[in-house]
Amino acid sequence: MGYRLGRRSWIEAYTEIVFKKQDPDDADDRPDGLLLARSTQSEWSAIIEAKIGASRIKPDQIARYYKIAKANRIDAIITISNELTTRPDHLPYDLPTDIGGGVAIFHWSWPTLCMIAAGVVKEASSFDEEQAFILKEAIRYFDHQNSEIRGLTSMPSSWNGLVQRLRAGAAVRRDDADVIDALRSWHQAQASFCVALTREVGVQFNVKLRRQYQYDQQQLWADDLSFFVENNQLSFEFEVPDAPGELHVTVDVQKRNVICSLLVAAPSSPKQYVGKLNWLLKQLPPESDATASIHVIWKHGRRTSAGLSELRSNPEIARIEKQGAQPRAFEIVAATDLDRKFGPQSFPQAVQSAILDFYETVVKHLRAPKSPRSAEGAELIDEDAEDAWMPTAESSEKEVTGVAGNGWQPIESKPQATGEIDGRKYVIFEDGSVEIETAGGVKRFQSVSEMVAAAQRNLNARGASHDRRTG
Repeated sequence: MGYRLGRRSWIEAYTEIVFKKQDPDDADDRPDGLLLARSTQSEWSAIIEAKIGASRIKPDQIARYYKIAKANRIDAIITISNELTTRPDHLPYDLPTDIGGGVAIFHWSWPTLCMIAAGVVKEASSFDEEQAFILKEAIRYFDHQNSEIRGLTSMPSSWNGLVQRLRAGAAVRRDDADVIDALRSWHQAQASFCVALTREVGVQFNVKLRRQYQYDQQQLWADDLSFFVENNQLSFEFEVPDAPGELHVTVDVQKRNVICSLLVAAPSSPKQYVGKLNWLLKQLPPESDATASIHVIWKHGRRTSAGLSELRSNPEIARIEKQGAQPRAFEIVAATDLDRKFGPQSFPQAVQSAILDFYETVVKHLRAPKSPRSAEGAELIDEDAEDAWMPTAESSEKEVTGVAGNGWQPIESKPQATGEIDGRKYVIFEDGSVEIETAGGVKRFQSVSEMVAAAQRNLNARGASHDRRTG
């Protein structure tokens, strides 16, 4: 939440707080808690308001606590309820219009806090005996069915009617109440999936948001709303540790299915198509054959595809008729027919099960290709010969490497212009996106300006790295 704790910091927590500076009209307002984080040089404070069960955070209550916070120089307000969000600075409720700046507002869900607590108990070794005991007891209490701590259990009651309208071909609007309710539940479902899958698998799942959405919740909402209205699809992306890419999830309301996919860059070695494909196939277990298919992504955007079991029998069926053609990436895709599990109660669990199955049969078995290394294994081959301006995979946070999250998908666009820069081929597509060869593989950007900005950042980073090596 923005306050850094050092080794000399300490935390104090209080309940049932009464403030000296408080309007007489608000005398009955008593926040559930006050959190103080202190060091020898600074202090950070937050009012805490918590709800349980189906109770929701009330905006008018936030407005009253905001007045208390401003009067008493409190830095933040933290709300806690069963309402889920993907980030603590993304709120599941609308703030009153009379709230200004000066007080940060954060939200945590009980399921998310329980997930964090379980991870701390599992990994932390610095707890004393009493702290560990208390935290374990808290988790045991929250996990009990009577504690009223729960994630998203169903879509809104209007979900069935909305699905029927969309499948009948009816047009819906962005201000349709049923559409808004469905998208609100979907956003909570994303966070709920993260919590449930993390605790089920023991690996941290996080929803990946492009930078522009991390700091602008309204833009995320507007773009997801437009995508749902225009495509009748719900979509988002997971980040999973050690996975070679993001796990992309799309729910198609028209087809009543959920599609999970993962994009993996093709290795630089072996050099031939069959060798590259076999590198991928050897990683995938036999149990993935029944549901998964592979899209081979060639240079310049062309795609071919086949079922996983078919490719094991005959790798040639996905080859394109161009001598020496090289795939630049593989996309593993699995579609699950939800059919009768598309109702308000069954839908969230069905989607979660499909994601879990894709993770168990595909994602956890795959690793990214290794970069070519020198004999010493310390530096990339010909590092100094690589174009100094050329962007790397870390250079651009908006770099297009496949299907992206939050409702955006790459458009199959035709090449408009081609050329070379210092022997590196590039392609400019009709939609303005750019694909360019680098020493680290083919990179794709949404625009020329985005590529140039990434290149400049990479140039600056390389200059700093060179200064460190020669200083």
